[in-house]
Amino acid sequence: MDDYLDLHIDIFDQPRQHARVLHSLTIGGLMDEILKEFDLDRSGPENYALFLRGKNVPLDPRMTIGQLDLQMHDELIFRYARATGRLMIQEADRAFLQDESSNTIFEITFSPALIGRSSSDPAHNAQLFVNMKFHADGSYVSRRHAQIMLTGGQYYLENLSSSNPTFLNDTSAPISERCKLETGDQVIMSQAQIRMTFIHLKAGGFNPALPLATFKVETGDKAGQIFPILSSPFTIGKEGSDLDLPADPRIGPQHALVLFNPTSHKYEIIVENRAPVELPSSATIELSTNTRLHFQMA
Repeated sequence: MDDYLDLHIDIFDQPRQHARVLHSLTIGGLMDEILKEFDLDRSGPENYALFLRGKNVPLDPRMTIGQLDLQMHDELIFRYARATGRLMIQEADRAFLQDESSNTIFEITFSPALIGRSSSDPAHNAQLFVNMKFHADGSYVSRRHAQIMLTGGQYYLENLSSSNPTFLNDTSAPISERCKLETGDQVIMSQAQIRMTFIHLKAGGFNPALPLATFKVETGDKAGQIFPILSSPFTIGKEGSDLDLPADPRIGPQHALVLFNPTSHKYEIIVENRAPVELPSSATIELSTNTRLHFQMA
């Protein structure tokens, strides 16, 4: 038996960092290595925690990787441990933002969910669900720039900065009051025009066993649109497909099929009945000379 295990860990807004760890390493030891590697504040390690994706209870820092029986397909999330004054969103209902420039997916797991930049205050940092400190244009964003709230099953966007604007879609005036968010809306921040697309997956409208993943159309008549994978199989083709591309004459009625492989915990794509090909996270697919898609897995 191999003494090491390969894990993927989301470290704040840097997803799927690779770690090869000993089965005998404790969760606390792994957290210490993360703090050291990413040059984070190590004076208060109790402010941080590791979570198994989809679970809200932090992993016991005293237990080892082996004792927890973590497997290669398990994904961990490293973030601040405490977050007061917020409501954890039920797992049956999912929403997220997808950054236009990097295609990074940020899942909204609590409300209110703050968009901004981290500071030396752990209580502030615990409210962040998008930490713009790691974004290429993040310096243009306020520490408390905007927030997304869930009320009565409806998501809302609210600007928090008195000097830094937030726009909803391509409007000329920044928002001045709480605005409803619908699937496909674009949240645009600061004069740097940082764009993120909002997607709301309502309970019963998707398969909760599937990992969160999307296709973004990069070229063609639907360029810029984002399509979440709601079921397996997921079809790409003409009218009636999950992702229909009617304007491209080179795309057949059922041009491609996307399936989730529960053994590898990966998505696979079958194009025009060819052999299936595994889809790594952040992959570009050339379906034709007219249509290019970007696949992103959270």
